[in-house]
Amino acid sequence: RTHESVRNFPEALRYGMNAIALNPDNEDAHDVAAHAQNVMGNYEEGLKLATRATQLEPEDGEAWGLMSRSYSGLGQYEKALPADNNHVRYHSYESDAFRQRAQTLDHLGRSAEARYDRNMAKTIYDTTGR
Repeated sequence: RTHESVRNFPEALRYGMNAIALNPDNEDAHDVAAHAQNVMGNYEEGLKLATRATQLEPEDGEAWGLMSRSYSGLGQYEKALPADNNHVRYHSYESDAFRQRAQTLDHLGRSAEARYDRNMAKTIYDTTGR
C-alpha cells in the first residue's frame, strides 16, 4: 500500500504479487496488484486480480471498483456496470463510487442516471469530504 500511495505502481505490483505468492488468499494484496495493473494499462491482468479479490471477500467494494475499471479499460462497459453497482452498494459513503458509475453510465448512453450519480457524488463529497 505504501508504494501504491506514492504512485510507484511497478513496486506496488511487485510487492502485491510477492504477498499473493506467500498467501494466495490475501485479498488486500489482490486489490493492490489489480490497481497497479489497471493504472499501467494491463486491464486483463487487473481484471483477473480484482475478480479473485471479490471471490475472497464478496463485500470488498474496492475490488468491485477495480473490476469496473478493468472492464472499462477493455471497453466492456456493459460488464463494468454490475461491478459499479456492487462498488456503490458496499461503498455508498464514497463519492468516487458514484462518480465512477456515472462514467460507466455515460458510456452506455444513460445520461439521466449518470447525472443522478454525479449529484450523489457531489452531495457525499460536500458532506463528508470523501
